[in-house]
Amino acid sequence: MQSIGPIRTEADYRQALTRVEAIFEATPGTPDFDELDILGTLVGAYEAKHFPIPAPVPGESGLALSEVWVFHGSGGRLASGIFTSQTQAEQFITQYRLTGVLTKYPVGISVYDWTIQERLFEPKKPEQFQAGFIQRFTTASQEHYHYDPDEIG
Repeated sequence: MQSIGPIRTEADYRQALTRVEAIFEATPGTPDFDELDILGTLVGAYEAKHFPIPAPVPGESGLALSEVWVFHGSGGRLASGIFTSQTQAEQFITQYRLTGVLTKYPVGISVYDWTIQERLFEPKKPEQFQAGFIQRFTTASQEHYHYDPDEIG
């Protein structure tokens, strides 16, 4: 393991990156792996200070989504696609002439909690507070559309 010091300058940063590249595939439990762990922390701190990534602006970045569109193909057990807009989802559905349901989901909150927050559902029975109920919870209150290429033409 080489001597490790703080990364204060661009030259220190470049030197640390060169060393990281040299020991990148170090075996866990070895001195090189420990050095890689420490250098990774130091490089990360330097980059956060000198190359900050601005927070996403809602509506201007795909990273600041408040909702997504999820397509469940007929007969599928899991989602066939997740999209950032209804238009994008419908292009996919049309391209492959798919049958299924496209539903808008809130991001960062469960459907169960969302319906309570929006006053669309109020749990009253004890079982409505239990994991088994919550993990199967769905609601027709979410914006959703049914697609069938045979009905569209």
